[in-house]
Amino acid sequence: MNDVKKELIIMTGDLSKNKERVKQRVLQRHKVKPKKSISLKILTAIVTLCLVGFVIQFLDSDKKQSAQIFNQTGLTYYMDIAERFSLDKGRELEEAYRRYEKRVASYYFAQSLGIESTKEERKAEGRQRLDELKMLQESFPEYAELLKKQGLNKYFTKNIEPLIPMMVAEKKLEALYVEKYPTFPTEMASDLATLDAIRYFNAHFAEQAKAFQEEIGLENYSNIRQGNIHIGTVVAIQNNAFLLIEGAVPEEVVSMSQAQIIEKYQNATWYPLINDISLQIGNYVSIQSIGGVTTDDEVPVNRFSFVDAIEIIEPTVTTKLTLDNADEVRAFLNPINWRMKEKTFDTPPNYAFVLDGVRVDIWEGYGHSLWLQAQEYGELQLSQERAKQLKALLKMEES
Repeated sequence: MNDVKKELIIMTGDLSKNKERVKQRVLQRHKVKPKKSISLKILTAIVTLCLVGFVIQFLDSDKKQSAQIFNQTGLTYYMDIAERFSLDKGRELEEAYRRYEKRVASYYFAQSLGIESTKEERKAEGRQRLDELKMLQESFPEYAELLKKQGLNKYFTKNIEPLIPMMVAEKKLEALYVEKYPTFPTEMASDLATLDAIRYFNAHFAEQAKAFQEEIGLENYSNIRQGNIHIGTVVAIQNNAFLLIEGAVPEEVVSMSQAQIIEKYQNATWYPLINDISLQIGNYVSIQSIGGVTTDDEVPVNRFSFVDAIEIIEPTVTTKLTLDNADEVRAFLNPINWRMKEKTFDTPPNYAFVLDGVRVDIWEGYGHSLWLQAQEYGELQLSQERAKQLKALLKMEES
């Protein structure tokens, strides 16, 4: 799993009062996530319980936007957790702030959508959290040590009880996104909510966040993740999601059924629609993706990815080459060992040609080298000398 999933650790579902069921939930692994160590699972449970440590001022019943969104007390608590359970030694301050900021962002985003909690919901959440706290204290020595100084009841009253409205709001936000994106696994729909929350937070509270980072001595921090570019054709749209076939151009897939497309192209991926962009089947698009998951579900497409930006582009920027010497080109390419396709390009190919029913895309590289990619075979890079030979065969110099 990539960094995005590592940073979006969220524990979902209801806890039973039965000790064994509580322990199983704390320790269970999401089916779309990689196996985690016991220490990281403990950290997941602790962070989920505490959420936005001590952001008490903005949890007032009137939820005023003018309330303080950061404070040293909240960060100190997350630092305590990071110092005890972090697997990334030396970066405890960044980890503590990142989790602290993420919870603040989720709450304010939920608030902006009008998500509120009732008295009954807060009471039910409080009972559940207290039961969970008791079970965690009995199950994990590390957690028992964390509670030792204040005692369980005082700890709950001071650290968790003021945060109950936020916990309810965050659960409602996740439920909203599960309903909004039914095509995606539940855990990933929750992560989409968090990503949207971070976008909202960056748009409205960037100055406050920067000031607090300077106050605590956190330098060069950014919650903006750099993604990879994927270019391809939209072949399906449903439930606020679209299916992208990377590397395919519209003219190739227009006469194929979705089943035929998926069988031929092994990189079919579902992406969420964002920013109310109006996509249509057959659009050729450039996607900036910031990670994704592959599930174990036996479905036609089990790849899902996050997206940060979508741009509709024209497939005509690629120069299409017509072969009048297919035998010579075939003889040139056959001895070459194609390797698994791994490289991604942020632009459409410079050239493309079809040989034996297979489209080969060509990008011009550094030093007059060439990159070639073919769906059925993979990719390869030609040195300057070999690239010159292929260019002559394809008459690229004259195109």
